[in-house]
Amino acid sequence: HDGHNRFKDYQTYSPYRDYALEYVSGVFSSRAEAEKAVHIGAKQIAQQHSKYDNGEWFKMSVQDAINVIKGEEKDDVKSTKN
Repeated sequence: HDGHNRFKDYQTYSPYRDYALEYVSGVFSSRAEAEKAVHIGAKQIAQQHSKYDNGEWFKMSVQDAINVIKGEEKDDVKSTKN
């Protein structure tokens, strides 16, 4: 699964291997489009809470991040049914 492979690759950058995989989505029809949409949602959350946002990294709770992804999953499912 792509999410698990990306996580393993990311772990190689940490000498402590201390990252945790909290959520993996298998719903999106296009990973690239999903990433763009999730970045928009994450930026909105980060800006609401005056948190770090450089366009690629966003400071927020794990639950906020999961909620952004799940919201985009629902939108993707709706758009692929139409």
